[in-house]
Amino acid sequence: MAPLVTIVIPCLNEERNIVRCLDSIGRQTYPHDRIEVLVADGFSKDRTRDLIAAWNTAHDVRVTIVDNPRVIAEFGNAAALRVARGDFLYLMGCDEEMAQADWIERFVEAFTVFPGIVGVEQHWLPEPGGLLVNNYLAAIHINDPLARDIAAKPRQVAVREVGGRVFREFTFTSGYPAKLFLKRDAVEPFIGEETFEEGQVMMRLAAEGRNRMAMVDGYGNYHRPVKSLRQYLRRCRKIALKHTTRSSERDTWVKHTGNRIIPFALLNMTFIYPVALSFVKAVSERQPFWLLHGPVAFVSVWGYALNWLRIKLLREKAW
Repeated sequence: MAPLVTIVIPCLNEERNIVRCLDSIGRQTYPHDRIEVLVADGFSKDRTRDLIAAWNTAHDVRVTIVDNPRVIAEFGNAAALRVARGDFLYLMGCDEEMAQADWIERFVEAFTVFPGIVGVEQHWLPEPGGLLVNNYLAAIHINDPLARDIAAKPRQVAVREVGGRVFREFTFTSGYPAKLFLKRDAVEPFIGEETFEEGQVMMRLAAEGRNRMAMVDGYGNYHRPVKSLRQYLRRCRKIALKHTTRSSERDTWVKHTGNRIIPFALLNMTFIYPVALSFVKAVSERQPFWLLHGPVAFVSVWGYALNWLRIKLLREKAW
């Protein structure tokens, strides 16, 4: 029997995204009776719950709603994982879509190709016809330009071709905040805590020496995190608030990046550095979306700085 896969989707008022996200799961070639979907909903006020109920009646993948009274995604992750039954676990955003129908199959297969890994990281893929800004954010493979600059990079240690697909094994450090399709055994000690935060889990796994992961060439998700500059700035504020709250309470992955945050923040504030890099990447990779890097990096780092100052002065917290 195939291993059970649990997909956790934290959400709040996601009527625009939830059906497309679930459809990508419903298209999977993996046995549908071995997929468990848990939507951790913060009591949405729109049609999110009605759309999930309608989707359930039309599909054979079962979706269960787990109430998240704390609303914030990290609390929803923790609540859903406490009832999850899967051998493998994946935290999926409502604004994501699995790009391939055999996505789950290949990610489960990666654990056979590389038995010592704790998880598999998806590629963020440019979406055909997608918004330029979202394809740019997919290209930098991480939350924002500053995080891209400071995050430690994983090191490739093995490559294997199986069935015409290329599987790559990497080691990672505590300064790499990856989003992984996880082996339950690897993260069992973290299930039951108040929050479940991927960056924190990766940091702690690396500290314990459980620092091997894989990627499958070409396999990943489309991601639609923003629809406007205003929404992007709200997203930056949310990230800043969560990071400031988290770092006041515990160790974070940012502290394991070799003190790179201040110099790179200052470089991006100049506008010259991100714009120069923007043109270099656009020409070398022949991708016009890289031209967004300069303004996005400049706006986001100033947004973080101003939000950090406001949070400190007003003593705001995410939770």
